[in-house]
Amino acid sequence: MTEKLWCMHVIGPDDVHAAPDQQTAQAWADELNASIARRMSEMEPDEDTPSVRAEAAEWPWSPEAHATNLAKSLAEHVAREARRRLTLTPES
Repeated sequence: MTEKLWCMHVIGPDDVHAAPDQQTAQAWADELNASIARRMSEMEPDEDTPSVRAEAAEWPWSPEAHATNLAKSLAEHVAREARRRLTLTPES
């Protein structure tokens, strides 16, 4: 039996981002959903405002495609975390 491969599926734009495991996919989805909620609270949405949410899902394509996309997803996550830390660091 092959091991399940996981991703964060962003519903709305229908993007998928490979994740190392289900727990990480869910954590990334939770982070993105919280970010979306913060941004939406700063707006006045109307009927034209797109609906976007993320969830953990099984990877829909080949293991090779997962491996390729995983490298990109991890690099994006590291960069995002670095930017977040910089914005939280008080100036010296």
